[in-house]
Amino acid sequence: MQVFLTVAFLYLFFLTVRRKSIFYIIFFSFVSGLLILLRGEFWFIYLLSILYLYLFLKISFKKILLIFLITLVTTSPYLIRNYIIFEKITVLNSFGYNLWKGNHPYAKENSIVAGSMLVTEDIMQKVDEVKIDNFYRIYWDKIFLNEAIKNIKSDPVGHFIFCIKKAIFFILIDFKSLDPKYWNPLHYIPLLIFGVCSIIGVLLSNKKSAELNYLIFVLFVNVAIFSAVSIMPRYKLVILPLQIIFTVILFDFFKKIIKQKKSY
Repeated sequence: MQVFLTVAFLYLFFLTVRRKSIFYIIFFSFVSGLLILLRGEFWFIYLLSILYLYLFLKISFKKILLIFLITLVTTSPYLIRNYIIFEKITVLNSFGYNLWKGNHPYAKENSIVAGSMLVTEDIMQKVDEVKIDNFYRIYWDKIFLNEAIKNIKSDPVGHFIFCIKKAIFFILIDFKSLDPKYWNPLHYIPLLIFGVCSIIGVLLSNKKSAELNYLIFVLFVNVAIFSAVSIMPRYKLVILPLQIIFTVILFDFFKKIIKQKKSY
């Protein structure tokens, strides 16, 4: 579902730019809303994409407003439901926990991308003291958010270096993975090929067009978001469609070189 909606989002994004039809605007906005509901962090990508449409691809403010309103209508049932229950407009309440797992001292010291599930007695005591009601998940997540911030503040340089490592692992492969099934050649070799080829494809695409620059922008924003938290193997699905696109750009570059040599 995530791969399908991601590809549909990118496809409709460019159709919205090129065709400027209300039909594509409606479907683009609807798919955006579904992705926001599916992936809590996607709202950030969505807002940046809307801003990019307006500033660099010159979509009129009226159409930008229409996109925003249709997306809001798509997500409104769930947002209203959460506001009634939690008295807060939210889609997902697990950012603090994911940030904590990705910036756990054990994870940083051992460069384990998946993070760590080691919960100290101090944290468990704080969790046990949380009242079990409709707001339990919110306060529970806030405990881990505060712990994550504390860990990062204790060694900001070390966590920044670890963040860079996670970005490399995310783009290529998780060299520190402890899952034996991860090292099946049919799994990690294609990921590594797409990772390396997509990096070269990005370099070849840079500054060619505003549309390709948007894809580069989305790729690196996703990498930045996920390298800050605990990266699970399934998160690779977020950037895999983009990596395939840039790999195709690399292959197209080689194809042109071969044609030029044959013409001589």
